[in-house]
Amino acid sequence: MGEYKNRYKANIAGESYTIIGNETKEHMDVVTEIANRQLEEIKRLSSVNLEQAAVLLAINAISDQVTKQEQLLVYDRLIEEYKIKLEKVDEQKKEINFLRRKLKRLELLETDLLDDNQKEVDPVEVQKIKNQQALEKIQESHLSEAKEEAETLEEKG
Repeated sequence: MGEYKNRYKANIAGESYTIIGNETKEHMDVVTEIANRQLEEIKRLSSVNLEQAAVLLAINAISDQVTKQEQLLVYDRLIEEYKIKLEKVDEQKKEINFLRRKLKRLELLETDLLDDNQKEVDPVEVQKIKNQQALEKIQESHLSEAKEEAETLEEKG
């Protein structure tokens, strides 16, 4: 317990307490104010004594803490899902850039072939070029879908 550095005097439900911890005075002022407000609310809404109200307040606080921890776990899972999706998007971007470079080379090859004595283009080469163009469109479609899915997950988070 030697790691705690701050001593804080709190007045909770008319009783004086010394709280030792790492939090600032401002933080503890807020905590004390909320505790007093919630204790009064519990006592006002039910016929319990101060000790029972304090137990109910502790149960509420622990319940809130568990809920927040569950939310953090959900957010952590979403973050991991986003990371995976972003990695996929990056891979798809690299693939698209590769395909664009390849397409550019094929277009240059096609131009060279056409310019070479105005010879006819080999139908196989034409088909290869068309296949590359179709592949690029498919890759761009996948990238678009991945972006939309990432945005949908982000909106849900």
